[in-house]
Amino acid sequence: MEQKRRKWWVVGALLGLAIGLWGLAGCGKEADPWADAPEGAKKVVVSIAPLYSFARAVGQDHVAIRAICSTTGPHPYTADTKDARVLSRADLFLAVGLTLDDSFSGSMRSMAHRADLRFVKVGDRLPKKMLLELKHTHDHAHGGDDHHHHGKWDPHVWLGLPEAVAMVEVIRDELTAIDPEHADEYTKNAEAYTRSLRKLHEDGLAKLKDCKGRRIISFHEALGYFAKSFHLEIADVIEQGPGDEPTAAHLARLVELCKDKEKPIAAITVEPQYPKSSSARVIQRELRGKGVSIPLVEINPLETADLHELQKEGAGWYETRMRENLQALAKALR
Repeated sequence: MEQKRRKWWVVGALLGLAIGLWGLAGCGKEADPWADAPEGAKKVVVSIAPLYSFARAVGQDHVAIRAICSTTGPHPYTADTKDARVLSRADLFLAVGLTLDDSFSGSMRSMAHRADLRFVKVGDRLPKKMLLELKHTHDHAHGGDDHHHHGKWDPHVWLGLPEAVAMVEVIRDELTAIDPEHADEYTKNAEAYTRSLRKLHEDGLAKLKDCKGRRIISFHEALGYFAKSFHLEIADVIEQGPGDEPTAAHLARLVELCKDKEKPIAAITVEPQYPKSSSARVIQRELRGKGVSIPLVEINPLETADLHELQKEGAGWYETRMRENLQALAKALR
């Protein structure tokens, strides 16, 4: 009898353990990242916020979109299993390419086991004549042994207005490829949005037309296409690679550059992620000690975004941030 009781106690204990583990598994089950996607909408994953705006402008209600990078920019971003879950059920994956997001976009596809997924590097689709070459191409690390290599081309193509128009047209074609039923709407939406982007370009040129100072020092090598669009000259950069702190010798060269009265520097740009950049402040402080005053102006490279704001503003998020950049720059260059 004692042996039988012991046997049933063991069986009961094992059964209780199994039920407990099952409950924990149920509680730990990850929520469906596409649960709120409209019925029948094409599921589109984008690497960075500007691609979200472009895809929303073209796809409108026919697409559900998820952006990967939010508070962490594409240069140091590392994909995780949550990203893979988002990608596992997607219909289209849009990245910039040009080495900007290659490191994590590739690992996301591997983790999601979606070798079949339509994967488009929008920047790589642009005509080579539109691309700018990077001045600083090298390997560098982001706070450790995690090295990244930046290739021949400047990947920050979304900051140029002609380039942004071309990116929208690529996205139009890709949405049409996965959803030919709504091809006419995608074409119409893309035409309307590119008209808006061309108007933004015209407004920006008009806003900066009377600014005498055109030479700037940028925080890192992200503003090449922006400068090209609005007839600015980038004399040098503070960070020669994303996350690369400038050496004392480089800071000294920048100070000397800013003292040149023959080719004056009109502004030093900082980024909202680093508004109180110590290196930019060092340069400004050194110059003030030598009687030279150069303003710091905040220019957002749009590499990060508040996801709530992005989802709320949709297609307008990109245009709003670009107009804010132009307004800040025009004020500083007066």
